[in-house]
Amino acid sequence: MHDNRSYKGPRPDLVDQLKDPIRVLDVGCNNGAVARAIKQRYPNALVWGLDINEQAINEARSVLEKGWALDLDLANLGEVLKGCQFDHVIAGDVLEHTVHFQRITG
Repeated sequence: MHDNRSYKGPRPDLVDQLKDPIRVLDVGCNNGAVARAIKQRYPNALVWGLDINEQAINEARSVLEKGWALDLDLANLGEVLKGCQFDHVIAGDVLEHTVHFQRITG
């Protein structure tokens, strides 16, 4: 798991930006701390998560609708997320760690 505390904490700066979330994708969800914070503030919100770290995803799965351990630069996100719809996407402290951020955000 990443050692930086910002990757493991509830990130109120991100949660504060959500407006009545229903279906949230947390890209780089790590241990699920942001998902937990979202669900605490918005009990009806559903949260899915992606992270490169399988150990982190395993820790987060208890709070996620579904979690995927994958490398954003290699994964076919269209295929992975096929049929999924989100009203919010969070990618805090993630894109700067990728090579192909334009393909990921496109």
